[in-house]
Amino acid sequence: MSGGTVFSEFLDDYFAECDEHLAVMRRALITLTSLVGTVLEDPTPLEDLRRHLHTVKGLSGMVRFREAEEIAHALEDCVKMQLSMDRPLGDAFVAVLRDGLARLEAALMSRRDGLEPEDPTPFVQDLQGRCRAPEGTEVGQATEMSTRMRQWSALDRKRLRERLRAGEKLWCFSFVPSAERNQRGIDVNVIRERLSGLGQILKGLPRVLPEAGIAFDFYVTTAEEPDRWRSWAEDGLSWKECFELMETIGLEDRRESNLGLTRERSEAPFRSSVVRVDVHRLDELFRSVGTLFTLTHRLQDQVKAFAPVLGTELFRTFGDVTQELSRELRNLRDRITGLRMMPVGDVFDRLQLAALNLAGELGKSIRVHIKGSRTEIDKFVAEKMLDPLLHVVRNAVSHGIEPVQERVAAGKDPVGTVFIEGRSSGDHIEILIGDDGRGIDEAAVRQAARAFGLRADEAVEDDDFQDLLDILCHPGFSTREEADRASGRGLGLSILRETAASLGGRLSLHNLFGKGCTFTVRLPVTLVVQSLFVVRAGPVSFGLPIGSVREVVQAEFEKFSHVPGMVVMPYADGPLPLLDLRAWAGFGSGLGTATVPVLVVETQGRKVGIVAERVLGLRDLVVHGMKDPLLNLPGLVGAADVGDGRLIFVLDPEGVTVHWLNTASRRT
Repeated sequence: MSGGTVFSEFLDDYFAECDEHLAVMRRALITLTSLVGTVLEDPTPLEDLRRHLHTVKGLSGMVRFREAEEIAHALEDCVKMQLSMDRPLGDAFVAVLRDGLARLEAALMSRRDGLEPEDPTPFVQDLQGRCRAPEGTEVGQATEMSTRMRQWSALDRKRLRERLRAGEKLWCFSFVPSAERNQRGIDVNVIRERLSGLGQILKGLPRVLPEAGIAFDFYVTTAEEPDRWRSWAEDGLSWKECFELMETIGLEDRRESNLGLTRERSEAPFRSSVVRVDVHRLDELFRSVGTLFTLTHRLQDQVKAFAPVLGTELFRTFGDVTQELSRELRNLRDRITGLRMMPVGDVFDRLQLAALNLAGELGKSIRVHIKGSRTEIDKFVAEKMLDPLLHVVRNAVSHGIEPVQERVAAGKDPVGTVFIEGRSSGDHIEILIGDDGRGIDEAAVRQAARAFGLRADEAVEDDDFQDLLDILCHPGFSTREEADRASGRGLGLSILRETAASLGGRLSLHNLFGKGCTFTVRLPVTLVVQSLFVVRAGPVSFGLPIGSVREVVQAEFEKFSHVPGMVVMPYADGPLPLLDLRAWAGFGSGLGTATVPVLVVETQGRKVGIVAERVLGLRDLVVHGMKDPLLNLPGLVGAADVGDGRLIFVLDPEGVTVHWLNTASRRT
């Protein structure tokens, strides 16, 4: 393997690791935003931020990405300055960090895409001017310790490296003797003996204090946690985890292994339990599993077709083998799915920071409420949806949230609220983004739509706001005459709906003029292979995600009855509305036979029966998104190839039934 190829693979690792550090830094920054105006009793968020900036700086220096290195270095100095000063956390300081983190991320993305990043020099110079400590300010103990630690000898570093590889951490313990402690029998020898019981003392150094006293610093490696020694604070002992030196040692290890990329190594590499895998390789593996599912179903069909020839015993044997194969494939699918999943909170952190940044630029006061951040989503789906969701968040801040004076005049809280929520709904995830701002002025939107040349009928009393959403999602439509940084050219919502549809999802809207609006994106938890309940309606086969079907009942046609707008049948907890799938698909009514299978689904707390002609069984199939405008039926989200050229059209039961119920309501 050539050195260039290896270095290219190392760059992939570099970008992946930077992504992980950025995710941690976003969370730390969100925590700091909530602490503005306070003196930090716990510096952990700032320490986390400084530590990860230091690592990104070192990694960027290794691969010679000057722009990322300079931005990270300037931000690290800014954070160090704040750590060294006992003063409240300022809003301007946090705003600078948000801006700097956005610039760091933009520089990394440009490099990853093969583009030239923006020159960071003006930003870095401005940041250095802002983050210079006032004259007379003493640098804190943490900075002093960092300077002293960098003077360690090569032998000291080697010993430390060995302990770190053994899984231990480095702590700096400081002891200040006093007459009172000496009377209690607490002196430096007692402290040294205690620390020896924790782990290995690598170094012990005396330090002269500004007030002419003396302190003793002990550098100790241990696998113990602070709870073990927390009570020793009463004896004059303080401690701090030495992140900077540990990171420096880690970077030296990586530099040693990567600067000599083309030469043989005589010693075994450091082993890790984590292996990074490109998500596209998982896609390829998933597609292979999907192909195996298809071949398994074809094999099962062939076994059934040859049942008379095989005989009972051989037919049963083949059936057992194919069923066991299907079970193992489902287990394999579930394990691969688990590798692709990520908490949606990683996306929410980026949305939250974008909202706070834009609010600062526009001079608006907002809070962001996050809920359901642990809900899991396919990484590919999350990456595809990030930019469209960012547009919705920016719209909420720029269009939705009013200026403070306007909110006060309307009797609202001066601070606007943007909420971002993730919900798990069976095989789907729902992402809600809304605000308590102006809401959408439907009359103004319809008037602008007519001027734009769109059909815009007057609003109808319904709950789905589908007509309004269709207007807002029309490419190029906007109520703004000019575009700005926050508001584009009327393409954002159109791209959002198209992206959701391409992933087998859908977009909906709830609006209360004067009180706010909410956009809900419903998406499959994962893509590629899905377990489907397959039914027949007319000449077409349809698949419903198995998790969305509560039960299947055989219903007698003579028990059906007509009510205004729909047909119902008796059910356990009252009349069950029936959606005729054959009629819905445009093939005429399928309610004429004596008995029909009814698939009971639940939508927004209401049960609906979907009437099919025949149940074909369960299938695990590769699902592809639908983009054909000629097949634009509400709730039709994709198609699956059975393997012999036939297609199964995949439905989202909620999308189908919500639209059908609202249509029935309008008819009555």
